[in-house]
Amino acid sequence: RHHKPSNQAVVTVRDRSGGRRDVYLGAYDSSESKAEYARILQAEISLGQGEHGRGLRVDLLFQPSRG
Repeated sequence: RHHKPSNQAVVTVRDRSGGRRDVYLGAYDSSESKAEYARILQAEISLGQGEHGRGLRVDLLFQPSRG
């Protein structure tokens, strides 16, 4: 999602105990923030958080580029 005050992309992830944590990814809609989002998503899946859709809760942070 877009954190407008800082113009940063931010994603909220949950830990195994259900706690939430915001992770700032870089400038909103930048290639850097998209790469960081992909890295975090892959790490969550690799750690088993996303197994069968359980435990993986990542908010959408940006829309795909239109062009």
